[in-house]
Amino acid sequence: MFRWYNGKQSSCDSVEFFECRCLSMNHTVRFNLNDWNDGEPEDKHCTDEVTLEIDVFLSNYKGIFGRMWGAFKYVFGLERRYGDYDGSTIQHQDVDRLLELCHKYKEIRAKYEV
Repeated sequence: MFRWYNGKQSSCDSVEFFECRCLSMNHTVRFNLNDWNDGEPEDKHCTDEVTLEIDVFLSNYKGIFGRMWGAFKYVFGLERRYGDYDGSTIQHQDVDRLLELCHKYKEIRAKYEV
């Protein structure tokens, strides 16, 4: 998979999917680790060339009128007291994979820091 950022193309260095403990596909979380300079930093001080993106599924389990009411409230700036959230619980066997991904992110970022 190729991604574009600031006119640069990069292959995703690492894409990891984490399923919720309840195994619902709606609670799947995706992490994308990208090095936009493919390991060759143009500017050692520009650390935003490495990104760890977190993608989550936005639930739409409400019916059509519930979604229209939500859109109406959004357009007019009305918010719920605690916002619109959903959650995902990482399974214990995936914790090591998540930590490995975070360590890989830190290693790649360290190349860009002086």
